[in-house]
Amino acid sequence: MKTVYIPVVVAFLCAGCVVSIPEQVVSTMSREPIEQESLGFVEVGSTEREEVLLNLGDPDYGHGNERIFIYQWTTMSGKEIKWAGYDETRYETRKKYQLIIGFDQNGIVNSYEFKKEDL
Repeated sequence: MKTVYIPVVVAFLCAGCVVSIPEQVVSTMSREPIEQESLGFVEVGSTEREEVLLNLGDPDYGHGNERIFIYQWTTMSGKEIKWAGYDETRYETRKKYQLIIGFDQNGIVNSYEFKKEDL
C-alpha cells in the first residue's frame, strides 16, 4: 500500500506550472501596437496623408518633409514558472515593430510595410 503513495507524492511535488505570457507592450512610453488588419483603409495610390494621420495618429518619426512616417513599438513575451513555492517570470522575447509609410510629392501613399525585429 505504501508503494502506491510514493509515486503520487513524487508526482505532486514535481508538478509545476508554466504559463505563457502573451505579447505585451514594453512600457507606457511605447505606442499601442498597430495591427495589419487595421490598415484596410490604406490603398497605395489613393490614400492621403491626412487620412493616415486621422486613423493612426501622429507618427513617432517623420522624414523628408513628412514623406515618410514611421510608427514603432516594442513588445515582450515570456513564460511564468511556478513550482512548489517558486515563482518567477522570465521574459524571453523582445520584438521591435515598425510600420513605415511613404508618400509621394502630393501626399498620397506610395508604399507601406511592416518590419519586425527580434531584440
